[in-house]
Amino acid sequence: MQPRHIQRFMLIGMIMMIIVLGIPITQAQSINQSIITFRNGDLWSINIQGSTATQLTQHAYNGGPILSPDGRRIAYLSTAQEVLDKVNRGESPDFAGSPPTNIWVMDVATQTFVRIADQTGAGEVGYLRSVPAWSPDSTKLVWSQLEPSLQGFEEATLQVYDFNSGLQATLVNGFNLGFQDGGIWMPEVFWGDAGIARILFTYTTESRSPFQFMEIYNPANGNLTRYDLGFQEALGNFVLDYVWVTHNGRNMIALRIQDYWEVFDPLNGSRSRLAAPPRLKAKFVTGGLELIPLTIPSTSGASVIQWQAIQGQAEFNIGLSTFDISTQSTPTISPDGSQIAWHNGEGVSTWSPSLGQTGRISEVQQELGQYFLVPAYRNVAWAPTEWITSNVIITPQPTPTTVPIASTCNLTPRLTVGQNAVVNPGPSNRVRVGATTSSAVIDSIDAGEVVYVERGPVCANGFNWFFIRNSRIAGWTAEGGDGAYWLSIDISNTFCFNSPPMRLSPGINAFVLPGVPNNIRSNVGTDGTEIIGVMPAGATFAVTGTSQCDVEGRRWFPIEYNGVVGWTAEGQGDEYWVAPIGG
Repeated sequence: MQPRHIQRFMLIGMIMMIIVLGIPITQAQSINQSIITFRNGDLWSINIQGSTATQLTQHAYNGGPILSPDGRRIAYLSTAQEVLDKVNRGESPDFAGSPPTNIWVMDVATQTFVRIADQTGAGEVGYLRSVPAWSPDSTKLVWSQLEPSLQGFEEATLQVYDFNSGLQATLVNGFNLGFQDGGIWMPEVFWGDAGIARILFTYTTESRSPFQFMEIYNPANGNLTRYDLGFQEALGNFVLDYVWVTHNGRNMIALRIQDYWEVFDPLNGSRSRLAAPPRLKAKFVTGGLELIPLTIPSTSGASVIQWQAIQGQAEFNIGLSTFDISTQSTPTISPDGSQIAWHNGEGVSTWSPSLGQTGRISEVQQELGQYFLVPAYRNVAWAPTEWITSNVIITPQPTPTTVPIASTCNLTPRLTVGQNAVVNPGPSNRVRVGATTSSAVIDSIDAGEVVYVERGPVCANGFNWFFIRNSRIAGWTAEGGDGAYWLSIDISNTFCFNSPPMRLSPGINAFVLPGVPNNIRSNVGTDGTEIIGVMPAGATFAVTGTSQCDVEGRRWFPIEYNGVVGWTAEGQGDEYWVAPIGG
């Protein structure tokens, strides 16, 4: 185990026991008995049958877990090591609220880990990130992100990571954080079939009146729509919670307001009051236990959620109350729908109708040392779950006002990531730190200058923005505006910012220059490709097609050598590794 930092409170051991009274749990099928849970800055796997616990994470301070809809992966936040290093040096962290974090993903079956978002490119403070949310098909993660020292509060972004391509991209720039009180707290988002949803709470500048908006981002067309939820303090109709639900065969949003729920249509903003709260069930299971969050008024005036289990006509009070439906105590359900589990503050509690009362998996540990802020988290993951409604409504509610929040981009983007682009004749193009007109200007690129297109497009302020770079500059620039394109595809494809001038061409023969052998790879670049052959110094080969640049700025050619077909690099910087025969 690697050493911890900042007098990290240490778990010297975990003694597991299950108090089971009454008849043992019966199982209709073999189910996964492992519960993944958060405890003191780490993720643990708890086997409720074998009474064993395994520590899964060994780095930093971690919050989570967030289970993918297919149950194959778990995502979680991890406090950035850069922050821990500062504290170890006696320096004060440069944040209040959400700490700078990285995003990690664990494969449930193999318990292997990969970091998909770190602090690369961040300024002095570091990237602040929200708890990530999974796409419905489990292939992407989305989160809100801000680097305070590089961006203003109105310039947070909505980021997405695609597991199929292994790439991170910006979906939305100028992502408003809303009202912030005593620090920067990154707003969470939730992904359903109709898009990515979040509630924005803010005040008007003029009257300081509070507003609640529902924002829906549609990844299919890039549209961001904002609906005014009509909050009025006198009516007390503040939206306390929301979840994606299946209602009448469609994926919609359920809003908790006081002691009642409404269903919200993300396609048009229409709302109807539900006759009963939504229910949480095990995904793909019919006839299993379901959980209902009943809103109970408390003596303090704040509402409390009392969780009730139902199965058929039977109703059970499982002995769990929370302040909302998205805290660390939110319960989960076993893969076969027969049991319920939640974090009780000390360990994990389990319940099933056969137990008659809660069975607790408890922990014995050393007294906690210095506390350090742990990223926001969910506490228990067991199997995929889903929210459903009874499909019964009482009365339709007034349709919210749609609030225009962004102009559309009237030019169809022509550039593509991985291409070279050239600045068209005319004025220079400004290059900025972000994909918005309010972002700081770094420099400019002049007519005829060639750049590599690394990311984009991002539609903001009416422009399509691309992240570009060459040997002297890197940043965001607009492709065009006012009906004219300012950048075009560089059809000559002769420029790669980290390569010497091109000397090879399709159809010629070339040889490897004296020195280190040249590798033949399965595709362009070294990231994610395999070495399928090696050409020693003096070896001759045929160039079979046109070149491509990789993300590191090296130029690669498709070649054939002794029957091996693949890609090889022409050189790097000012150095050539291969040369044309007779050239």
